[in-house]
Amino acid sequence: MKVIGILLGKQCLFIDIEGTLLTSLEHAEVFDDVPELLEFCKKRKIKVFFTTNVGRLSRMQIVNILKSCNIRAETDQILNPTRIALEVLREIYLEKKKRLRVFLIGEYQHMDFAQIPWIEFTHNSPIDIVLLGASRDVTYQQLNFAFKVLRNGAKLIVIGGDIWAIGRKYDKDDIYLVEGAFAKMLEYATNVKAIYTGKQFPTFFEYALKIAKVSKDKVLLIDDSTRYISGANSFGIDALYLARTREKLEKISQIRRTTNSMIFIAKSLSINEDVMILKNNDQIFN
Repeated sequence: MKVIGILLGKQCLFIDIEGTLLTSLEHAEVFDDVPELLEFCKKRKIKVFFTTNVGRLSRMQIVNILKSCNIRAETDQILNPTRIALEVLREIYLEKKKRLRVFLIGEYQHMDFAQIPWIEFTHNSPIDIVLLGASRDVTYQQLNFAFKVLRNGAKLIVIGGDIWAIGRKYDKDDIYLVEGAFAKMLEYATNVKAIYTGKQFPTFFEYALKIAKVSKDKVLLIDDSTRYISGANSFGIDALYLARTREKLEKISQIRRTTNSMIFIAKSLSINEDVMILKNNDQIFN
């Protein structure tokens, strides 16, 4: 089987950005096999959505990065934790039928919520929602205020869910604690169960399918992360694990297959690339 054979049976593609389409968001360079794949999807009228677990950037910022690499994209095609969080907020608003008072901890996430009339960002009680995103400048005052309002009944929505990440600040690449670490602390301290909107969580795929207006059996997810491949499989979505390097190939054993949905493995995104199939957690077939 080849990549083209998998795509022919699908109506929609969820494709990861970092490590799959681009080297990274900070040092964006497109991989050579990407244009062919996207052109094939365009000709076959396969809907393409670009996924990332980076929650600190707005969708417009991500679109601009993709366009700088000659990848045509619109904000509606970006599926990131912020977009999913917005859909969760919309459902809460429709249930409450009143404007939501939101306390946000984050960097650029607010740009995706601009000019939405039913959301009011505030630093004063009462608070309906604590929206917790990645921030490399998070303060004790912010976390303590979130702690207090959660104890008073606010809901906690986490834009993502990673515990740590490698990022860039002040022209320096480094490792940072991110939203998932602070969310776990707040959950423990308040006994409030958070809603996580990252790619490794069911909430992401539940709302991504609603946004794409497609059934799960018509979707293929392509990603270079074993964790996100496992997440798609647990939700019943077919997934292709992209293993461009020996290091990625050695991580195949980390994929957890918990449903009957298919997991494919390929070394490139060329549509004529041979594909292997992961039958069980430790069995690979050509």
